[in-house]
Amino acid sequence: MELMTKVKELELENKDLKSKLQANIDYNEKNALVLGEKVISIHVLVQRDRQLAAHAGGLEGRACSGKEGQAGACAVSAWLSECRKVLALSNDNRELISNLMSVKNEVAEKMNQANEIYNKALGVMEANSKQAVGGTKSSEKLDEYMLSSLSAPLASTIPEKPKFKISAHNQEALAVRYDNFGNSLATCGGDNLVKVWDPATGKEISRFKDFTKPVTCLDYNLDGNLICAGSVDKTIRVLDLKTQRSKHCFTGHSDTINSLSTLLRSAKIVSGSSDRTIKLWDYEKMQVSLTTNYPSATFSVDVAQDDNMLVTGHNNGTLVIWSINKFGKVIEFKDLHRGEVISSVCISRDSYYVLTNGRDNILKLIDLRKYDVVKEFTDDQYTNTSNTNRACLSTDSKFVLVGGNAKVLLFKDDGEVDTVYEDGHQTRVLGTDWEPRGSQFATVDAYGGLIIWE
Repeated sequence: MELMTKVKELELENKDLKSKLQANIDYNEKNALVLGEKVISIHVLVQRDRQLAAHAGGLEGRACSGKEGQAGACAVSAWLSECRKVLALSNDNRELISNLMSVKNEVAEKMNQANEIYNKALGVMEANSKQAVGGTKSSEKLDEYMLSSLSAPLASTIPEKPKFKISAHNQEALAVRYDNFGNSLATCGGDNLVKVWDPATGKEISRFKDFTKPVTCLDYNLDGNLICAGSVDKTIRVLDLKTQRSKHCFTGHSDTINSLSTLLRSAKIVSGSSDRTIKLWDYEKMQVSLTTNYPSATFSVDVAQDDNMLVTGHNNGTLVIWSINKFGKVIEFKDLHRGEVISSVCISRDSYYVLTNGRDNILKLIDLRKYDVVKEFTDDQYTNTSNTNRACLSTDSKFVLVGGNAKVLLFKDDGEVDTVYEDGHQTRVLGTDWEPRGSQFATVDAYGGLIIWE
């Protein structure tokens, strides 16, 4: 039923786009016709202009004596001036017609692209519908299509200033995260709340009051209808945005849950805790699938978009790369951050790199194909002020975004500082996230503030 609803929504959107396109084409063609008629009239005037110019030469020669001759010459001169203006308008109208036809072609091309995407999605849905048993088969091919769009590199736009400054939480805001398509963003904080916002308007969409202690971390599932969040109260909750209720509650950790990440290709969550365990949860089967121990508390986790690789950052400054399929260690970077907490790890969209943020005030970029540190980012203006301070990569991996003490810093991929944003937060910045379409980013702070930059 959910798939058919999506198909109907796409059909309505497609029909609306076609209607708007046709209206635009009709309008442009009408204008082009009117302008064409004007151009013909202008050409007639131009011919008259040439005839009058020849005639004016004779008149001007005879207009040197007598008031009548002078008045005639002035009238002809004025008429010639008007004709020259008409000729200039003719040239402008030709350019306008050319521009209108260019816009018409551009709109038509975009409409063709939209139709192609729509038809692909519709074909996937129809194929899934035919394969479904009792109407319960999930849309695996559609998910694959969505995932391929998420992994494609997108050019990032560098925001210039705050678009919205929002008092999001009564206590510190501990995390911020966009959904996978940038349609909403969620925050959580020390007031035990999870809130969902519209990044286009800055308005609150919904809130959840299910936790009994501060909420430390959160993430969206693939299509953005569920939020998974972890708390100091040692629970993980799966929050349903459609019903506005908590769908599941997982217990199993014996200490604070510091970080979690959802798997995009399955209904699973990876969580890291101060209890020195890392757990894999299945929220369809409502159970813990795997548990592994590690000698140091886990403060940050992230999963690659293919769901095959997990990266964790620990209290002792060690970074670990895991295979999710075998849930075994692939490689350890021991003492990567001089024995200081790794407060965040962020895997790039293409899964080629992971960015680490340490309490030693250094950010490091690691090539996951070679397992080498390829760049370090540090500046006198940056101080990492929290064990869960999340830094992030831009959508094209060309920039690094991190919050410091009342500042937000943007590094270029060569390690140099590009921009320092000081007109925004008045206290410690505790989290950042870059919108998946690359057009904006969001930051949160210790006063509970949320800023959406654009």
